[in-house]
Amino acid sequence: TSRQSVGMAAAANAVAFLDDVRCASANNPVQRACKIGFISGDTSTGSPSGTVDVYYTTDYGSTWTATAADPFAASEIVSALAVFLVGANTRRVIAARGSTDAGNPAEIAYSDDSGTTWTQVNVGSTNAQYVLAPGGLFALDAYNIWMVVGGGYVYYSNDGGLTWDTQESGTATSSNLNGVHFADNKVGYAVGASDAVIRTIDGGVSWSATTDDPNSTSNLRCVYCLDAQRAWVGTDSGRLYYTEDAGATWTRRRFTGDTAGQVRDIKFVNDLIGYMIHDTASPVGRVFTTMDGGYTWELVTTTTNSGLNALSVCDENNFYAAGEVNSGSAVLIKTTPQ
Repeated sequence: TSRQSVGMAAAANAVAFLDDVRCASANNPVQRACKIGFISGDTSTGSPSGTVDVYYTTDYGSTWTATAADPFAASEIVSALAVFLVGANTRRVIAARGSTDAGNPAEIAYSDDSGTTWTQVNVGSTNAQYVLAPGGLFALDAYNIWMVVGGGYVYYSNDGGLTWDTQESGTATSSNLNGVHFADNKVGYAVGASDAVIRTIDGGVSWSATTDDPNSTSNLRCVYCLDAQRAWVGTDSGRLYYTEDAGATWTRRRFTGDTAGQVRDIKFVNDLIGYMIHDTASPVGRVFTTMDGGYTWELVTTTTNSGLNALSVCDENNFYAAGEVNSGSAVLIKTTPQ
């Protein structure tokens, strides 16, 4: 792995790439996964101060450019990102506000021009809500987008983020939700504080708490759903759990150093290959990979960092990991160059 030069003076909370692979044509070269992506985070403390850092790349992370405008007010951070196509050639990035605004509900901003302009959209009507973690926003595609916030609320957009419906308002769980992930347009899980796990098999029309939870006495930080029966969750006590029976039972899966710290993010490429971020108590961010469906996890050598927050996985061998400030700027780790 290597550290990419981004130039962000603040911590990077989220990283997301357009999952758009194209064959070569007469006018365009081949496009592999993770060519176009965005990274975002806290407000800057340097000069200019009090602005949100959002950067983008169109060359697989070789160079990063600050967006011309910020999605939110100067004091408001971006906690989560999603990137997808709207139409054949227009890419849309959605940024979720990650700080509270007592006088307004949750909020996203979207851009179709790499951050030159942003359109802000209120989500729901409950004031002071916001997206708590990088996994709190998930886009399967432009027509299936979910967002989770405090109080057990789940929101859904079927039009690229222009409008949002309330799917859950604290009935399945009233715990703050940190992460949401769908295997397809029907099956998904959301997780949060106090071991909260809720599940849907109808696209979010109805949500219900799973029969059991990991019993970790911890907050669940992230989730990855493989199918209706199988899902993985990570906790803020450094533990990793999985279910193979739709949450009726949960099993802890051990890995080196899993007695402290936090499991911050988890992504699978397929049934066998996946990646996970674990922050030690220091914190120092570590990336693990599995080649056997999560049965064993192997530590990936990474560059020096002060904690990692989010993953974007391109394919079996390539990923990006974004994290806290180290040596004056946000850390962005990339695997083998494209």
